[in-house]
Amino acid sequence: GGAPADALAASPLDPSVDPEIDFLRALVVAGGRLHKLEAHQAARVAGLDRTALAKLYKSDPPALRIEGNERVLTDAGRARLTTPLESKPLL
Repeated sequence: GGAPADALAASPLDPSVDPEIDFLRALVVAGGRLHKLEAHQAARVAGLDRTALAKLYKSDPPALRIEGNERVLTDAGRARLTTPLESKPLL
């Protein structure tokens, strides 16, 4: 079942939203790119820890890419926003 820790880690804006999705949405709102410091701040606000953030860069295909000091949302990252959570692998 859902542990209380899950509820605490969720976004305060919408407890049902996955922190990863919340973070990716923040990137979309920002026009698909953020400065690296802003990206880390957005991840913190979304409740996305460093390990989960790193997975977005390392996933295949990656959801984020690095362009100098910018963090850029990829097409694969946008696709995650339209994919139901049920289809997302747990680990």
